[in-house]
Parts: sequence; C-alpha cells; structure tokens
Amino acid sequence: MEHVSGEAGQPGNVHKLYHKMGKREMEMIETITENDMPKRFVATYESGGVWNIVENDFTENSDGTTHWHIDTEFRCTGFMRIMTALMPFMFKKQTAKMQTDFKAFAEGA
Repeated sequence: MEHVSGEAGQPGNVHKLYHKMGKREMEMIETITENDMPKRFVATYESGGVWNIVENDFTENSDGTTHWHIDTEFRCTGFMRIMTALMPFMFKKQTAKMQTDFKAFAEGA
C-alpha cells in the first residue's frame, strides 16, 4: 500500500494498492468515500478498465458477534467488459476469497 493523497482513513484519502494473485501482479487505486467505523466503511477501487465500489456495514449481534454485510458494484470498460460477460464467476470467486481473507484477519486467525 502506498499513500497518494488525503488524510489517512478519511473520505478522499487515496492509496495505491499492490496485489499479487497467483503469478499475476496488479495495481489498483483505492479511494475512501465514507468511514464511519466501526459501523460502515465505503471505498472505490479502480484498475485496468474495472471500477468498483465496496460498501461494508457492520452490526453487533445479540450474542456479541459481528454481522458483516457487503455490497459491491462493478463497472467495466473495454476488454474487461467482455470478461465480465463471459466469466462473471471470476469476480464472484475473487470477492469471496477477499471476504474470507478479511474475516480471518479480523478474527486474528
């Protein structure tokens, strides 16, 4: 992660993120649009013809555990638009993996 601009953790804060997925390396720009932690966190992500928004909402359950609700929206251009039409499972699979990884991180596993 590399800070680009804005105040850390605040709306308008921009980071460049570096991901390695298998042998593929990827850069994306994260822009925080809303940060009301621990209740809500919203950011947009842009990379290579893909723009998506991720809305995370956290609520406490009666047993003290946390319910995490995530809404995502993808918008694609060019070649990536074709890929989403032909292989929507690719985006669903990657989103599910990131959710599982975040859950493990949040639970300290």
